[in-house]
Amino acid sequence: MWKYFIMLLCIVIVVMVIGFVRDNHTHCMSSPLRSELQLAANFGEIRPDHFHMGLDIRTGGEENQPVYSVEDGYISRVKIEPGGYGKAIFVTHTNGLTSLYAHLNRYAGKIEEYITARQYKTKSWQQDVSFSPGQYPVRKDELIAYSGNTGHSEGPHVHFELRDTKTGNHLNPALYGFEVRDNTPPEIVGLYWYDRRYSTYENDPFAIDIVGSKGEYKSRRKTVKVTSPLISLGIHADDKVEGSRFRYGVYRTQLWMDEQLIHDVTMDNFSDTDTRYVNACIDYRANISRGHHIQHLSRLPGNGLPIYSKHDGLISLPDNAPHQIHIRVTDVAGNASDLRFVLQKGSTDVVARSKMKNASWLSPGKASVVKGKSFVVRFSERAFYDSVPFEWKEEITHEHFAVSPRIHLHNPTVPVHDRYTVSVKSILPDGSPLRSKTVMLCKGFRRKAVVKGVWEGNSMRGSFDELGKIQLLIDTIPPQIEPGGWRSGAVFERDKRSVSVLVHDNLGEVSATEAELDGNWVPLLQKGNVFTYLFNKNLRPGNHRLMVTASDVAGNKISREFLFTTK
Repeated sequence: MWKYFIMLLCIVIVVMVIGFVRDNHTHCMSSPLRSELQLAANFGEIRPDHFHMGLDIRTGGEENQPVYSVEDGYISRVKIEPGGYGKAIFVTHTNGLTSLYAHLNRYAGKIEEYITARQYKTKSWQQDVSFSPGQYPVRKDELIAYSGNTGHSEGPHVHFELRDTKTGNHLNPALYGFEVRDNTPPEIVGLYWYDRRYSTYENDPFAIDIVGSKGEYKSRRKTVKVTSPLISLGIHADDKVEGSRFRYGVYRTQLWMDEQLIHDVTMDNFSDTDTRYVNACIDYRANISRGHHIQHLSRLPGNGLPIYSKHDGLISLPDNAPHQIHIRVTDVAGNASDLRFVLQKGSTDVVARSKMKNASWLSPGKASVVKGKSFVVRFSERAFYDSVPFEWKEEITHEHFAVSPRIHLHNPTVPVHDRYTVSVKSILPDGSPLRSKTVMLCKGFRRKAVVKGVWEGNSMRGSFDELGKIQLLIDTIPPQIEPGGWRSGAVFERDKRSVSVLVHDNLGEVSATEAELDGNWVPLLQKGNVFTYLFNKNLRPGNHRLMVTASDVAGNKISREFLFTTK
């Protein structure tokens, strides 16, 4: 008996020691930059279709700032993409964490040499390469890259993340020592209530006037009266840091009713599959149409995020009794702002519900099929976060390039979680050569998407992640290629570092762009519709010919030649 007890005790001690060492090792990680940590964005901020999964570290508006590994480990992955992270590097550490550094201009040392050689070998600027532990080991504070503005970045900075190596989950770096000095409580900007007898997608929220500052807020009226026996609340709050003009996302929100906790959310851990649930955590329509960041203080029925407490945040008011409401918003430094008011149900009001001709109710947790004369739409059980009074119509258009009716799928201010599939009937006869040039276009609220769908008989099937207007179009127009700020035949001095071209397509983004310099393939750095050739050390003075080729989703291709001279 004593033998097993001693063995168990030893195991417990070992686990505690490992945990102590890991925790202390984790918290002494270095900063990725040598300057004082200043943030343009923090972890968990609301972004289009995702939470911000790291810290945006300012670089003073400059590029090519040295970036260092925050801990011992090895370079485990390098990724280069036109959007997203742009140029990124991953370092796996011995403490169970992986760090990510993104929007870089270039890598340091042998990694840069390897990736450049691989780009020429594969004839592809985009790369995604993984490495084994022994290939590229790095030490804490070792130079690994230089900052930039690549990918989906609106200015020079370093995007920094910490991930759990085993699970891949994104962790809040501020909890691991990467915090800024902050003594300022969050600012509560707005307060709203929703009539939860109905779907949150049926009606607009009702505003509640509030006053206050420096961590203490209240409603303007002594008692806030609502006209429904079942409601939820929404709040607009920003975190602020002294000396910074930026507004950040809040770390924790809590809601009490009569001193009972009914809502509690903390932004500290997300998986890649979780992040799109941001659209369930906010008033999506208010966000994309008016730019208002209203955070639900309740859990919508189709919200699958695991970060919520067991409470759903719904407020039941079966009688006219007054109730004490307390909302607390906390930042990661522990600064808190409190909002208190009295809530009471007044006279009950009835809101008119949708009675459109082509309307059907779609619910979260249930797969749905919607059919019209010329289309079929299929939604998964995870498509919607709340019930949707789904409306649609078919519209005959007369554009010469349209080969189907225009399908209006509800309202693009209602989000969808999973991609849905839609099949649209074409008016093209069987065997028409124009079928090979037919694409499917979806115009949403914020953007348009073009896909080369799959023909199934006389219908084309495609998938999208936003509701909107969908139509089949014939696309025979190739992209356009223009020089970016220079003319063919230009003469460049030695200090010229690059040349850029602009590539546009009549329907959307190009699908592929390649370049040859003097007959040899060269990489083009892509940022949006700007493609840049960076002069390398092997470019000799003299006359050069740059051939750029671009193609679109429909397969239309164009090549254009540009001449320039270097001295």
